[in-house]
Amino acid sequence: MAEKQTNKDRMREIVDSIEQGTKELFESDKYRKYLATMSRFHHYSVNNTMLIYMQRPDATHVAGFNKWRDQFGRNVKKGEKGIKIIAPTPYKKKIEEIKRDPDTKAPVLDADGNAIMQEKEVKIPMYKPVAVFDVSQTEGKPLPQLAADLSGNVQQYEIFMEALRRASPVPMEVKPVARDTDGFFSIRAQSITIRAGMSEVQTVCAAVHEIAHAKLHNYKKLNEPKNAPEYQEIEIFDIPGLFSNGRIADADIPEGMYRYDLRGSDDDPGLPVSVEDHVLVNHAGSILTAKPLDIPENGSLMLTEDEGLNFTGGSVTAYHFLNEQRKDRNTEEVEAESISYAVCQYYGIETGENSFGYIATWSQGKELKELRASLETINKTAS
Repeated sequence: MAEKQTNKDRMREIVDSIEQGTKELFESDKYRKYLATMSRFHHYSVNNTMLIYMQRPDATHVAGFNKWRDQFGRNVKKGEKGIKIIAPTPYKKKIEEIKRDPDTKAPVLDADGNAIMQEKEVKIPMYKPVAVFDVSQTEGKPLPQLAADLSGNVQQYEIFMEALRRASPVPMEVKPVARDTDGFFSIRAQSITIRAGMSEVQTVCAAVHEIAHAKLHNYKKLNEPKNAPEYQEIEIFDIPGLFSNGRIADADIPEGMYRYDLRGSDDDPGLPVSVEDHVLVNHAGSILTAKPLDIPENGSLMLTEDEGLNFTGGSVTAYHFLNEQRKDRNTEEVEAESISYAVCQYYGIETGENSFGYIATWSQGKELKELRASLETINKTAS
């Protein structure tokens, strides 16, 4: 008789499928067409990116009037106001300079011993303001998309949404927001906003996505309290962490960190031999990590001479350590959407192609670095 699949096994199976589904999308013709189109958009400097954000914070893809028309088959809508950025407009100028030997760099002299002058064309850097337009300000041939609006209803939708509100660490409300935003988590306001008017499926998916951000990426709570204890910096199974000889109190653990206990050997209780969730007897210390450890089913992760605990540096507070371990935006988005996919899939809400497209958009390449590094966090948070 086949053994009944546990909830934990089912969630693990779903999380494992995320990588395969995204990998298949990466290798598809749809993704190649998407990349080919996106590659034609100019990559702007930090200053221009800030200018675009200040004038139109909801902008996603911007290009000049002629570029929209000639390369994308789209026209700027009548009456649309351009987004002002600074564009390089260098010009060429001829100058005279001393001719130099290409090897020695010494001046080349004429028969009378005077330096020979030569004419040279140089490029003088200049800049001027130009206008670009966001895709929302244009109309015409559609851009290829990896994700589209989801449709459909969710069984017991109101109950499901109420459960999500209770699971959320911050207040969540549904109200009108920009059309190209499904929702957002505000660190400053400590709240989640979901766009009104979406389908039940898309609303649930957006809610889970933003709750994941609030649980995993809420960096506002990292203000360090006075007299915060310091711990020794370590690596355990190549994951950075902190070590304490004693037990670490709940009050000293910032949200977003994982605590484990070290078990000492029977012969030498001070010598750690394994990592466990909680150790009562032969406690050899405690550790904190920003990423969860993969503790086996038997509850004990054994340390070895080749793999295990290494002391790497001085002493820091858990708050300082967690600030240093903050994730980049790519990793945050991959984690949040993967969790949204896993939770929705668990309850039979189909989002597969959309979620894989979202993850692919944020992943750096076919190696899926952000996704692979976060799989355990995704599994634990989704569960």
